[in-house]
Amino acid sequence: MKRTLCLLQAALLAFCLALAPAALLAQDGMKQSTPEKRAQMQTDYLKTQLQLDDAQTQKIGAINLKYAQQMDPVLKGNGSKLSKLRTAKKINSQKEAEYREVLSKEQFEKYQEVKEEMKDKMKEKMKERKESGGDDIQ
Repeated sequence: MKRTLCLLQAALLAFCLALAPAALLAQDGMKQSTPEKRAQMQTDYLKTQLQLDDAQTQKIGAINLKYAQQMDPVLKGNGSKLSKLRTAKKINSQKEAEYREVLSKEQFEKYQEVKEEMKDKMKEKMKERKESGGDDIQ
């Protein structure tokens, strides 16, 4: 059970830039983690989900680190939610453009599918949180 929870948390963290930036920006855990840790978790998750080879894993790791570093001030900044969301989406678009250069067509399609699934899960969690009155998004 604990391992499953850890894997779920890793999966959510792995797509912090790609899924639901506004929701993820508000999570305290994201503010406390380092860009290096976020990039490594993203890379590990993508390696498993997309069956990356060693060369792809290295390239994706470098991309993830680059964009995790760009996202760090957004996560830790005091800007408005809308401003953070816009910045996060811009950063994510740039990152995905680089992913396209590294991944095969099939891998990128799989990435898009996994991203949508995670996005749906995040929306459901936010809905549940709101319905339970625990909407503590800042």
